[in-house]
Amino acid sequence: MRQSTDAPQPPLAIVFTDIVKSTAIWEKNSSAMAESMTVHDDLIRNLTATHSGYEVKQNGDGFMIAFQSAVSALNFCLDVQLQLQEQKWPQELLEIGPAQPVVDEHAENDDEQEDVLWRGLRLRMSAHFGEPVCVWNEVIQRMDYLGPAVNRAARFVSVCEGGQIVVSEEFLQELSNSATSTGARNGPLFENAQAGGAVVHEDDQRQLEDLVGTRFEVRMLGDRHFKGVTEKQRLYFIIPKSLQGRLKHFPRHKYVQASKGNLTEGI
Repeated sequence: MRQSTDAPQPPLAIVFTDIVKSTAIWEKNSSAMAESMTVHDDLIRNLTATHSGYEVKQNGDGFMIAFQSAVSALNFCLDVQLQLQEQKWPQELLEIGPAQPVVDEHAENDDEQEDVLWRGLRLRMSAHFGEPVCVWNEVIQRMDYLGPAVNRAARFVSVCEGGQIVVSEEFLQELSNSATSTGARNGPLFENAQAGGAVVHEDDQRQLEDLVGTRFEVRMLGDRHFKGVTEKQRLYFIIPKSLQGRLKHFPRHKYVQASKGNLTEGI
């Protein structure tokens, strides 16, 4: 069987992305959407490379990407959400409802600039950690990943809002293991981390250290049933602190814990 030397090997993190209301935008202005897809695809692929991800395939307007670690996957997802607002979207796109800019009217700024919550295409994202089956795909000439871990990750993206990063308990546990292994155990997300977590490579440790300055919140999305999955899946979503104004636009959700902060607050 042919192998890809840069393809992550299980266990690994699987991320799915999906553009919200893409069909409606295509119908409204296909030329603007076609131009915007180039901007979108370039952003996703550039950040995939930045965070050592592996593009498995592009499904319509969304991507399936594999990462060797949950830390890399989280960094990727956070950067995508933060950088979408900064892209040079066609003006025609920004005049279409689902892509129009939304600002945080209640933000407290020292300058005159408004905090932009959304601008341009909106993405919903899902992340799951597990052990899929690796199969070389001769058609796409890429390593493909199959099995329950992939099926779950693909289904999770369907239950979140644009701008959310929905993650599974398994994904959070892997982050917890990584934080424990690097000694980063003070953050509210990892208060119950168990000793003896997974071995963390040097690159992962560096990325964890980078996340110290990236404040985000974790909220419980709740338990969800999915077709073909016997057990309920408990899901959470992560949002960058700088985009917390989005929470006012989402259905009401619970905090995972009373405190809020970043990955390793207190270090």
